[in-house]
Amino acid sequence: MEELRLKSIHYFLIFLIVFFWATGAIGVRYCVRVMSPSDITVIHLFSASIILLALFFFQKSKRKPCWRDIIRFITAGVCGCAIYNWGFNIGAMTAPASIVSFIVALSPVVVAVISRVFLGEKITRLSFLGLCVGVLGLVIILFNQQFKGAFNTGLLYAAGALLGFSIATVIQKSLIKRFHPLEVSTYCVCLGTLAMIFSLPHALKQFVHLPLHYEVILVYIGIFPIAVATIIWMSVMRRMTATQASTLCLLSPFIILILAWFLLHELPTTWAMIGVLITVLGTYLVIRFGGKQRL
Repeated sequence: MEELRLKSIHYFLIFLIVFFWATGAIGVRYCVRVMSPSDITVIHLFSASIILLALFFFQKSKRKPCWRDIIRFITAGVCGCAIYNWGFNIGAMTAPASIVSFIVALSPVVVAVISRVFLGEKITRLSFLGLCVGVLGLVIILFNQQFKGAFNTGLLYAAGALLGFSIATVIQKSLIKRFHPLEVSTYCVCLGTLAMIFSLPHALKQFVHLPLHYEVILVYIGIFPIAVATIIWMSVMRRMTATQASTLCLLSPFIILILAWFLLHELPTTWAMIGVLITVLGTYLVIRFGGKQRL
């Protein structure tokens, strides 16, 4: 009974992460109409940093990082916060946001390769099958979007976001073994914000002149899809391999389709829904049968 309760909580946390990420993507898609991608990035990272620093201040026990840990935190912060968010936001402005989301959702493939090399994570046959099934589902969804196949520079930024997120995930997995999820979240987000600090004065100037509903959306993205979701993400990674954790990205397009249906009145096609079901099946296989981490 206790094990069932813990599993229920675990899957609820997974749903929260994916939901926050998806709502963040919808919010970015909406806000790029009035702000530049770099301004959006620094505003929601700055908002997230304030929340995380406040929580970090009240944390009783803190572990002092060594210089190697500091380098890892800087790399994870720059790659996973600055480069990922900046690349995603530019991609959402210059290419269809749905295409950008699906490209970034391919991160489990990149993470699986990096984790195999640097963390020694083994991938079981069923887990690998699930990874392939999930990617197949994404491909089906991708080709059912209104995308004519013309090359767009936004795809390059999306690829950069994909690489940044994947590198950060592997590094964070190595850090979460020794540091509390709140510590990893705070260090990474704050260092990522510092990498964008040169844009903060201009971003704040633009922010205060926005209509209230845009300001609320930007602050929401900083608090929930970044600050809260990152803490939960770190907690989940403690119980999963990096490949399993990154596979959660495969579910994000599923939530985006649902939200676009209700908020933007974009009715998904039959093939898109089939792709969604295949992606969910693949995600389940990876999470359920993922390989153990080699110690």
